Amino acid sequence: LASTRGWTKIGNIAEVVNKVNVTAITGKQIMKNTTSWQTKNGAFNLEHIAGVSPQGDLITFIWSPQHDWQAINVSQITRKKLSPNSSLTNWQTKNGSFNVEHLAGYSDNGDLITYWWSPQHDWQAINISQIAGKQCYPSSGITSWQTKNGSLNIEHLAGTTKSGELITFRWSPAHDWQAVNISQISHVTLTSNTSLTSWQTKNGVFNVEHIAAINPNGELITFIWSPQHDWQSVNVSQKAGQKLDLNSGLSNWISPNGVFTVEHLAGVSAYGDVFTFWWSPQHDWQKVNVSQRAGEKADPASTISWQTTPCNRKDHIAAINASGDLIGYWWSPATDWKAYNLGKAAVQELNYAGSAWQTKNGNHNVEHIAGVDSNKNLMVLYSRNTGYEMH
Repeated sequence: LASTRGWTKIGNIAEVVNKVNVTAITGKQIMKNTTSWQTKNGAFNLEHIAGVSPQGDLITFIWSPQHDWQAINVSQITRKKLSPNSSLTNWQTKNGSFNVEHLAGYSDNGDLITYWWSPQHDWQAINISQIAGKQCYPSSGITSWQTKNGSLNIEHLAGTTKSGELITFRWSPAHDWQAVNISQISHVTLTSNTSLTSWQTKNGVFNVEHIAAINPNGELITFIWSPQHDWQSVNVSQKAGQKLDLNSGLSNWISPNGVFTVEHLAGVSAYGDVFTFWWSPQHDWQKVNVSQRAGEKADPASTISWQTTPCNRKDHIAAINASGDLIGYWWSPATDWKAYNLGKAAVQELNYAGSAWQTKNGNHNVEHIAGVDSNKNLMVLYSRNTGYEMH
């Protein structure tokens, strides 16, 4: 069956977790990494997932209330393939009244490739590395963000070279893609295959850009840029007293604490403990061992995180344990960290978990997680959360 559901018991509450085998519907397999986003088609909400096939083809999957999951081979259209193990990132921009969808990943030789689609044209692609003169390690993490420079929208990407140098690539309507070596500026190198995550905050009137990554000693490093100063680095592990596994996934989220903004990072230690790190204008970086509090460990390979609506805030982390079960962790202002086994609820083991997103179904918030099983099937697990109330 393409779509099935399972049940798990959380306390005295039965929780329904549904699963969809997107590969069974579309016939397209995925190696490991995914990224997801949503767009509008008139009144309809479209859900998108992208991944790379075992043959190196970039595949996008689309679901709409008008049709079931469909697959598009972007590499066939653009004639540009990626490394099957490439990380992926996505972002959206405006071109007048048109919404433009973007994807980026690495080729087998480390070239950074970006793809974009618009209602004005089908998928197109360019080799950013050829333009900017910098390649990345094909297994490096990747992250993207956008900023403003006056009236201009600046698109940013970041990746890591084989020697562990952190590189940002940026495009503006005023110039083509350029590369900046953050490691040379900040004098910090990373593992070549480090996960990357990025976010932005405000410091008065200034916009501050952040990237987090892992160095060869397993230390969590944040890099910070502001109009007030060039790229700087902070060793979060030294401040908080906790290292991470070199292969740990990284994710971030931001939450309010009264008038203060709190920055959060999540990763996994070499012993399988999920940790969150957080910083506030009230204090320096701190940590908490989520696995100790919630009773569930995880495999270091991937972590994803998200937040639900501010009116009923929950912080979420998801990761896969050593048995292939997808574990969900959640925290709210009313409760400490708890855990639930989504994999057992859905009767579905996964090798990788790559991205999460939320949609609305009437008054309910539906939470989705995309992952890949041992047969390279793209799976989507989703729940309306009538039980443990993730939303």
